[in-house]
Amino acid sequence: MQYIRYIVTRQNADGTYDEVGMSNRTIVSGYKTWAGALRYAIKPFGRGVTVRVEAFPSNLYTDPVKIFYVAC
Repeated sequence: MQYIRYIVTRQNADGTYDEVGMSNRTIVSGYKTWAGALRYAIKPFGRGVTVRVEAFPSNLYTDPVKIFYVAC
């Protein structure tokens, strides 16, 4: 089974998202389903703000296959 990897970025107070570094970004992987990743990793990381989620199929050195936003 191929796991999906996500880079999750919290929204800044001015409405922007950090592109590199900082403490507003994290990598989420190891979840077999989107629902599991959302429930146990993405929503707790968001802490009540909107997050940008970039989905990568297998490795993080390619372009994301999908980018979406989740209100936590």
